[in-house]
Amino acid sequence: MSRDVSTSIFGETRVTQILCHSHLSAMLEYASSAPAPLKENKYPRLDSIDILDNGTPDYLRLILTSKVYEILKETPLTYATNLSAKLGNEIYLKREDLQEVFSFKIRGAYNFMAHIPKDERWKGVVTCSAG
Repeated sequence: MSRDVSTSIFGETRVTQILCHSHLSAMLEYASSAPAPLKENKYPRLDSIDILDNGTPDYLRLILTSKVYEILKETPLTYATNLSAKLGNEIYLKREDLQEVFSFKIRGAYNFMAHIPKDERWKGVVTCSAG
């Protein structure tokens, strides 16, 4: 059985075509090496100033510069006496139930929407809450 083999390179993929004369058929072999991994940006919506040197978000900075205070009131921390005694630690509860909407969900939803770039806002936002 005679064979003609031709190989060509398309980007990072090697394509080999083998023509088997005795069977008058063609077989294509596709081989590819894995591309180099892209530098993963875990936080594409954050500015570089909001990322710490170790690659994690600067949560304190994000909290203090959050845009939610434009529409929400600051709620108190309440010392949880019984829970603190049971756990042997000082436990405070953030009283988001004192917001006009009685929920903490408004913080995340509004903060996310307030940070949508202007050129993406035309897409709109769809939200859903399960409770």
